Amino acid sequence: MIATVILAAGRGERMGRLKQLLPWGKDVLLGRTISVYREAGAGPILVVVGHEKERIMERLADFEVIWVENRAYLEGMSSSVKAGVRALPPGTEAVLLALGDMPFIKPETVRQILQVFQERRPPIIVPVFRGKTGHPVLVAREFFPQLLQVSADMGARQVIRDNPQSVYHLPVEDAGILIDVDEPAAYERLRPEEEDVPDAGFD
Repeated sequence: MIATVILAAGRGERMGRLKQLLPWGKDVLLGRTISVYREAGAGPILVVVGHEKERIMERLADFEVIWVENRAYLEGMSSSVKAGVRALPPGTEAVLLALGDMPFIKPETVRQILQVFQERRPPIIVPVFRGKTGHPVLVAREFFPQLLQVSADMGARQVIRDNPQSVYHLPVEDAGILIDVDEPAAYERLRPEEEDVPDAGFD
């Protein structure tokens, strides 16, 4: 079984308001991100929450996900990675680590990552678009102990950096793996009228 952990516990200080519940088409930002992985069949889906967790869980109560509370969210992204890994169901072979503010990733890209793992079993898979690495990142069970040792805001990057020989870089045709919605200007520019990936400067 491959599980998905979506990291959505942070305060979103650069955004200046609760980023997870920003309107996004007919949905909200985190809801759209969850839908990407649901459409891809990347379940079970665990969503790590911390800041304003009650509001988020109430707004997204209709989503079939496993909510994971990270009480240490002020310690950075790595605390959410650890919380998510600790909550993985027994028998989980690998985890997809995803960010809650990246709604433009194509479900097809997620399915491609899952398929490569099932066919080739690389311990770590990192998607690449035009030479740039992005998200989500897949990490196999053998590296879960290392994920539980990451610190600050390094997250999975620390495990990738420490184990280059185990990393499979997967080329994908998906600019969405690079696009996060992290600041007010980005939100206003990227917020959809339609569900297409916006022009982010990739020609």
